Amino acid sequence: MGNGRVETAYLPEGYVPVGTCEFGDIIYIVSYNPLTNKSQIGCFPSPERNISSEEMGDKKQTLSTSDFMKNGEIVTNSVKKILCSKDLNPGDKFIVYSNNLENPNNPGNSNTVITDYGNTSETLYTFPKEIRISLVAIEDSGKINYLDSTLKWYGSGNNTYYINKSANNVNKPDLDSYRNLLNSGYSVFQSKVSGKLAILAELERIDSFNCTYNVYKTRENVGGNIEYINYSIYLNCNWKTSNNDVNPIKM
Repeated sequence: MGNGRVETAYLPEGYVPVGTCEFGDIIYIVSYNPLTNKSQIGCFPSPERNISSEEMGDKKQTLSTSDFMKNGEIVTNSVKKILCSKDLNPGDKFIVYSNNLENPNNPGNSNTVITDYGNTSETLYTFPKEIRISLVAIEDSGKINYLDSTLKWYGSGNNTYYINKSANNVNKPDLDSYRNLLNSGYSVFQSKVSGKLAILAELERIDSFNCTYNVYKTRENVGGNIEYINYSIYLNCNWKTSNNDVNPIKM
């Protein structure tokens, strides 16, 4: 009775408490790791502020084909999704995560739709696919500042990406998964002015294209007064794009 679990207060793995002392409403804890033969002294509350799960982004967003298409036609090339209604300030730390980043048709393998997912070089926009998801800061004036170049990358191999992957329910992660998420590392909000954290999803597309055609006619006499005329039509297409890896045939 009277004891409660504090979700952001815990000893590092392998350490056990060996003594405590209270002074000035602060508890000082001495702990020891018998495996490494090391000790440490900490306190609660700690001068290092941890973020609780209640402070996590209050807008759980989804992104689907219906955001871009209506009645089978593309109606927009880009979609913005606000992740947090409160403004972030320069120097604030944040993590964005999703529970549905992998290829849904082949779990465990690289997503074949999201640009730069599985890009082990961690160089932005060098691995284009069908849709580019950027993390941005939106100022009160509506100006969009891209944050991608300052982001921490997560995962490895085919699952490398700058949005962290969570296998748990995004709406309410369990405590242990939440701690692992915090330990995975933050990105730092490096926009020069405050703004709302958001994702900007943009369809990868070519800049321009043109198409010409040639028609060739051949006659075929099958005897008597019957004659067939065959047509061969050849299409000649070319396009311009800022990234030569974007293939409009696949798109």
